[in-house]
Amino acid sequence: MLIKSIKMNNFRQYKGEQSLSFIKGKESNVTVILGDNTSGKTTLLQAFNWCLYGKARFDTSNFLLNYEVSKSLSMGRQSTVKVELEIIHGDVEYTVTREQVYSRKVNDVIGAMSELKVDIKDPDHNYQTDTIEDLKAQEKVNEILPQELSDYFFFDTERIQSISTKKDIAKAVKTLLGLTLLENTLEHLGKKTIKKSVIGNWYASLDTEKDETAEKIQKEITIADEKLKDVTEKITSHENQIKHYQTRKEEYEKQLAENANTKIYQNQRKSKENDIKHEEVTLEGYIKEFSKKMGRTAVSFFAGPVIEKTNKFLSESDLSDKGIPDMNAKSIEAIMKRGKCVCGTDIKEGSAAYKHLMMEREYLPPKSIGTLLRNFKKELRMNKIQADNFYKEIEACYTRIIRSRQRLGELNDELTRLSELVKNAKDMTVVENRLTDTKIKLKDFTNKKDACSVQKGRFENEIAVKREAYEKIVSKTDKNKEILECINYAEEIYKWVEISLNDKQDTLREELEEKVNKIFSEMYHGSRIVEIDEKYNVKLITLLNNEKIKTDESKGLESVKNFAFIAGLVELAKEKVTSESDGGGLIEISSEPYPLVMDAPFSNADEKHVKNISLKLPEIAEQVIMFVMEKDYNYAKAFMGTKVGKRYKLDKKSETLTYIVEEK
Repeated sequence: MLIKSIKMNNFRQYKGEQSLSFIKGKESNVTVILGDNTSGKTTLLQAFNWCLYGKARFDTSNFLLNYEVSKSLSMGRQSTVKVELEIIHGDVEYTVTREQVYSRKVNDVIGAMSELKVDIKDPDHNYQTDTIEDLKAQEKVNEILPQELSDYFFFDTERIQSISTKKDIAKAVKTLLGLTLLENTLEHLGKKTIKKSVIGNWYASLDTEKDETAEKIQKEITIADEKLKDVTEKITSHENQIKHYQTRKEEYEKQLAENANTKIYQNQRKSKENDIKHEEVTLEGYIKEFSKKMGRTAVSFFAGPVIEKTNKFLSESDLSDKGIPDMNAKSIEAIMKRGKCVCGTDIKEGSAAYKHLMMEREYLPPKSIGTLLRNFKKELRMNKIQADNFYKEIEACYTRIIRSRQRLGELNDELTRLSELVKNAKDMTVVENRLTDTKIKLKDFTNKKDACSVQKGRFENEIAVKREAYEKIVSKTDKNKEILECINYAEEIYKWVEISLNDKQDTLREELEEKVNKIFSEMYHGSRIVEIDEKYNVKLITLLNNEKIKTDESKGLESVKNFAFIAGLVELAKEKVTSESDGGGLIEISSEPYPLVMDAPFSNADEKHVKNISLKLPEIAEQVIMFVMEKDYNYAKAFMGTKVGKRYKLDKKSETLTYIVEEK
């Protein structure tokens, strides 16, 4: 699809009839429309969307009739908004026209439903024009460019949502890339359970002559067919899971192989960490033992010289104890007060016994220290024994502390060395656990696939046996024989097309992802990559230690990603795709070149991205139409060079009136 021209009549600020024609060619394929803010660039882009799909997105009112024209309408008068696109698709010329009539009603101007028509000039019929309208016209437009993809080809850089958040556009992409032909072929051939399909119609036309056995077998074949379809879908699902987990298994094994030494170092580091914890506990015990010994014996050790002198003094002095052991002065006083000794002798003041007791009292505590000295000397002997062993014990304990601290220092040095070796390395234990889990899942899905394969073989054998029996019954007539032969051919064609379609769907998505990444790498000065899933949703991935991580995107980066996707889609759409089936036949799928119509393509891009986009897009798309501000174009034009074949300027006269002026 290439656009020859657009013609507008009273569409928003484009009052009256105004038009643009667009360049298309190998040497010059870029048309530039220059305009300041609010001059009508976005309005022009929406004119394409409205003409093709009847939808226009504006921040304010969706009222399309030029404001000045609407104000001039008197009661009961009408005016028409009209947009006409001339396009070429598949060597056929189309004129797509959408009109909407507005009428003055009291104090308001009301728009009716818009009407669409498509005029077709077919070169095979000497450019005879055929006109289709309404629903058929819309179907034709969607056949040329599916509405689901319109945002990618009529591209509003400042408003478009992220591609990664859009709904499933797989069907639209398939249509664009030419796969719809294969899907329509499958739908047309159908199956025997679908009466309106070719195969279903032939099965229905078989004459079983009311044969109950044939009808019973046919029902059994239908049931077996459904079971076969179900188990085949399960096998496909299991195979996809196996492929997924096999890829993950290989990635994890590669990581482990690449980080084999890292794993050893990580294990050594963990062992050293455990050794350090153990040594810290041991050191703490040594310090507690040292403190305990110091608190209990240190006084005796440091008091040793004093104790030695005290013992010498006590040995040289006559400090023998004359008192009675375990008796004190109070005991004597109690006997004297009682007046009778424990032996029965009377104690009278002035008597010999009384005088003797008075003398004994002088040698007893508290006046006598004999008993205290005996106890003191005993304690001195004990302290000397402890003091004699203290130095050796405390020296041994301190030596253990020093050695433990040295050991800790050595362990910490080794831990630092190992930590440097595995710095920024991924924990291989996590990878090993993921690998183990992946192997379990891989084995599980392999077992499920094998079980389903056994079931599939059983159903296929059952169907073959029953079909043979069925054909024997119904092939009694020549008519049935002919129909059965047609059915066999149709079912083989169905299988062939189905294989081709499945193969091509996967191939096209992979090719698209490859092209998008190639283009993205040429536009983006970073290390990210693009991933496209089965639904053709797009996301940016950063590789960190061989692990894929989805990262945030700036507006500028999102624009580059979107450009890359669109450019890859356009480039792939230009190619002719050939799919080879298992049977050796070829199915050729032709697709068309498509234009890129872009509003403010450089608004979120920095200078380097502007340069890359300016260089790349004209190479990929056969036709580029861009609406840009003059300040952005002044930088970009140096890189587009001779690719710009036409240039227009939007001459804004007022908020409600803009004229399109072609610049030479």
